Amino acid sequence: MMLPVHLLSGDEVAVVPLKEVVRDDSCTVRHLKRYLCSAHGLPPRFQQRILHDGAVLDDETCCFRLATPFSVQLILLPFVEATPEKIDHFVEAARKGEFSEVEQHLLLPQDPDLIPPRRQARALYQASCDGHAAVVSLLLEARADKDAPYHHLGNSRTPLLAACEKGHKEVVRLLLECGADHQAACWDFGTPLTAASFEGHLEVVSLLLDAGVDKDAVDPRGFTALFVASVAGEVNVVKALLAAGAHQNLVHPDKGAFDDSLFAESTTAMIVASALGHLEVVRLLLEARAAVDTASSSGHTAVYEASRRGHGKVVRLLLEAGAE
Repeated sequence: MMLPVHLLSGDEVAVVPLKEVVRDDSCTVRHLKRYLCSAHGLPPRFQQRILHDGAVLDDETCCFRLATPFSVQLILLPFVEATPEKIDHFVEAARKGEFSEVEQHLLLPQDPDLIPPRRQARALYQASCDGHAAVVSLLLEARADKDAPYHHLGNSRTPLLAACEKGHKEVVRLLLECGADHQAACWDFGTPLTAASFEGHLEVVSLLLDAGVDKDAVDPRGFTALFVASVAGEVNVVKALLAAGAHQNLVHPDKGAFDDSLFAESTTAMIVASALGHLEVVRLLLEARAAVDTASSSGHTAVYEASRRGHGKVVRLLLEAGAE
């Protein structure tokens, strides 16, 4: 069944094959709006109004039940002017995960990327940071800028970076599916992959690797995901990164990112894992054939650092692996 869609001027926008919109007889006005957005490049459903016989149709109206004439009219609405109070209320609703409240703002229709003057963080960032996947999906449908950063204390954190650092896997999945920049980084948290790796969010790390993220990408501090996971002693993340082929012998320069004299020099994942006593991480690195005798810029090897810090089991493991 074909449904003609016209503007109020009479110009034809599309002739929609309803059976292609939804594969049964349940095609609603909401489905129709989404189809017009995706297939014909029209604005999101929040800015569309569908009329039949002069009346605006509810989104849940079934298109197959429309009376004759079997055609509809389309009105495209501009964004409304929003006061600072309304913008703040909108962003706060996104932060709290209040789906219906956020949707009502979008249906005004309101620009999803408005920034409240008092917080400087957009709705998508707030929803991503707090793990509200349903609200994130809603905002992405409204074409919120998926990479718009939150600027704070000299750092710029994107929604994806915030979600990765917090371990919100469903939000990460949604953002990746929408093509969010998975290399956008900042000093405090690194890249999405290094942030997730340091915090031990294995499922998020797996999502990023499956999305083709460079496993050896260096963040602004000079660190890779394998390095920060080794620092944190995140065994399962280290295992996943090594299985994905992460380079086990990269030398990482000092950039003052960690409060430990060990990081006041160039070093490797093996050296830091040994120095911090992460026995199982050291074991995994050895199984991946990581070099045991590479020295830091001060001339200290993994076995030296483990020995001077009293990690006897690590020392024994390194010596058994042939460390000198």
